[in-house]
Amino acid sequence: MWVGPYRVVGTADYYFTVEHLVNESTMDVHPSRLKYYADDSLKVTEELLDHIASQGTLLAVDAIVEHRVNPDMQAYEVKVKWLGLETIEASWEPLKTMSEDVPQLLLQYANEAKDDALLRAVASAIERKKRHAPTPSRD
Repeated sequence: MWVGPYRVVGTADYYFTVEHLVNESTMDVHPSRLKYYADDSLKVTEELLDHIASQGTLLAVDAIVEHRVNPDMQAYEVKVKWLGLETIEASWEPLKTMSEDVPQLLLQYANEAKDDALLRAVASAIERKKRHAPTPSRD
Protein backbone atom coordinates (compact mmCIF):
# COMPACT_ATOMS: atom_id res chain seq x y z
CA MET A 1 0.00 0.00 0.00
CA TRP A 2 1.31 3.44 -0.91
CA VAL A 3 1.20 6.10 1.79
CA GLY A 4 1.94 9.74 1.15
CA PRO A 5 2.90 12.08 -0.13
CA TYR A 6 5.84 12.85 2.11
CA ARG A 7 8.30 15.64 1.43
CA VAL A 8 11.96 14.64 1.02
CA VAL A 9 13.90 16.90 3.39
CA GLY A 10 17.31 15.22 3.45
CA THR A 11 19.51 12.65 1.80
CA ALA A 12 22.34 10.38 2.86
CA ASP A 13 24.31 7.70 1.09
CA TYR A 14 21.72 4.96 1.60
CA TYR A 15 18.50 6.59 2.75
CA PHE A 16 16.28 9.64 2.44
CA THR A 17 14.79 11.64 5.28
CA VAL A 18 11.13 12.35 4.61
CA GLU A 19 8.70 14.64 6.41
CA HIS A 20 5.02 13.89 7.04
CA LEU A 21 3.00 16.81 5.68
CA VAL A 22 0.49 16.84 8.54
CA ASN A 23 2.40 16.24 11.77
CA GLU A 24 5.84 17.23 10.41
CA SER A 25 7.47 14.12 11.90
CA THR A 26 10.49 12.87 9.99
CA MET A 27 11.87 9.41 9.36
CA ASP A 28 14.67 7.81 7.42
CA VAL A 29 13.58 5.50 4.62
CA HIS A 30 15.40 3.32 2.14
CA PRO A 31 15.11 4.52 -1.49
CA SER A 32 13.37 1.28 -2.49
CA ARG A 33 10.47 2.33 -0.22
CA LEU A 34 9.88 5.56 -2.13
CA LYS A 35 7.53 6.14 -5.02
CA TYR A 36 9.02 9.04 -6.93
CA TYR A 37 6.78 11.95 -7.70
CA ALA A 38 7.81 15.42 -8.80
CA ASP A 39 5.33 17.95 -10.04
CA ASP A 40 5.75 21.70 -9.69
CA SER A 41 2.00 22.05 -9.88
CA LEU A 42 1.32 19.97 -6.75
CA LYS A 43 -0.40 22.23 -4.27
CA VAL A 44 -0.64 21.10 -0.66
CA THR A 45 -4.32 21.83 -0.05
CA GLU A 46 -6.57 21.11 2.94
CA GLU A 47 -8.11 18.27 0.93
CA LEU A 48 -4.68 16.69 0.37
CA LEU A 49 -3.77 17.11 4.05
CA ASP A 50 -7.09 15.47 5.07
CA HIS A 51 -6.33 12.56 2.75
CA ILE A 52 -2.85 12.13 4.22
CA ALA A 53 -4.19 12.30 7.78
CA SER A 54 -6.71 9.53 7.04
CA GLN A 55 -4.02 7.10 5.81
CA GLY A 56 -2.24 4.53 7.88
CA THR A 57 1.26 5.37 9.01
CA LEU A 58 4.51 3.71 8.10
CA LEU A 59 6.42 2.09 10.92
CA ALA A 60 9.65 3.76 11.86
CA VAL A 61 12.42 2.16 13.86
CA ASP A 62 12.69 3.51 17.38
CA ALA A 63 15.59 1.31 18.48
CA ILE A 64 17.36 -1.97 17.88
CA VAL A 65 17.27 -3.75 21.22
CA GLU A 66 18.69 -7.24 20.73
CA HIS A 67 20.26 -9.58 18.19
CA ARG A 68 20.49 -13.31 17.55
CA VAL A 69 21.42 -15.84 14.91
CA ASN A 70 18.39 -17.53 13.42
CA PRO A 71 19.43 -21.20 13.39
CA ASP A 72 17.12 -22.13 10.52
CA MET A 73 18.34 -19.32 8.28
CA GLN A 74 21.92 -19.25 9.60
CA ALA A 75 21.70 -15.46 9.52
CA TYR A 76 21.56 -12.63 12.03
CA GLU A 77 18.29 -11.03 13.05
CA VAL A 78 17.78 -7.92 15.13
CA LYS A 79 14.87 -7.18 17.44
CA VAL A 80 13.32 -3.85 16.46
CA LYS A 81 11.34 -1.58 18.78
CA TRP A 82 8.98 0.35 16.52
CA LEU A 83 8.32 4.04 17.08
CA GLY A 84 4.92 4.60 18.67
CA LEU A 85 4.30 0.92 19.42
CA GLU A 86 4.55 -0.91 22.73
CA THR A 87 7.71 -2.83 23.61
CA ILE A 88 5.77 -6.10 23.39
CA GLU A 89 5.15 -5.33 19.70
CA ALA A 90 8.89 -5.38 18.88
CA SER A 91 9.73 -7.85 16.13
CA TRP A 92 12.67 -9.86 14.85
CA GLU A 93 13.81 -8.59 11.46
CA PRO A 94 16.54 -9.89 9.11
CA LEU A 95 19.85 -8.05 9.48
CA LYS A 96 20.01 -7.72 5.69
CA THR A 97 16.70 -5.83 5.57
CA MET A 98 17.67 -3.52 8.40
CA SER A 99 21.07 -2.85 6.80
CA GLU A 100 19.14 -1.47 3.81
CA ASP A 101 16.51 0.43 5.78
CA VAL A 102 18.46 1.90 8.72
CA PRO A 103 22.17 1.28 8.12
CA GLN A 104 23.50 3.93 10.49
CA LEU A 105 21.27 2.86 13.38
CA LEU A 106 22.25 -0.77 12.81
CA LEU A 107 25.95 0.09 12.73
CA GLN A 108 25.60 2.11 15.93
CA TYR A 109 23.86 -0.84 17.63
CA ALA A 110 26.54 -3.28 16.43
CA ASN A 111 29.31 -1.05 17.76
CA GLU A 112 27.60 -0.75 21.15
CA ALA A 113 26.81 -4.50 21.35
CA LYS A 114 30.50 -5.36 21.55
CA ASP A 115 29.99 -8.50 19.46
CA ASP A 116 32.77 -8.75 16.88
CA ALA A 117 30.93 -11.32 14.73
CA LEU A 118 27.82 -9.13 14.61
CA LEU A 119 29.89 -6.06 13.74
CA ARG A 120 31.56 -7.94 10.86
CA ALA A 121 28.16 -9.13 9.59
CA VAL A 122 26.73 -5.60 9.71
CA ALA A 123 29.75 -4.06 7.99
CA SER A 124 29.62 -6.75 5.32
CA ALA A 125 25.89 -6.25 4.68
CA ILE A 126 26.31 -2.48 4.40
CA GLU A 127 29.33 -2.86 2.10
CA ARG A 128 27.43 -5.31 -0.14
CA LYS A 129 24.64 -2.76 -0.42
CA LYS A 130 27.14 -0.04 -1.39
CA ARG A 131 28.61 -2.22 -4.14
CA HIS A 132 25.18 -2.96 -5.58
CA ALA A 133 23.78 0.56 -5.30
CA PRO A 134 23.11 2.19 -8.67
CA THR A 135 25.46 5.01 -9.53
CA PRO A 136 23.92 8.31 -10.64
CA SER A 137 24.26 9.34 -14.25
CA ARG A 138 26.73 12.16 -14.89
CA ASP A 139 24.98 13.60 -17.97
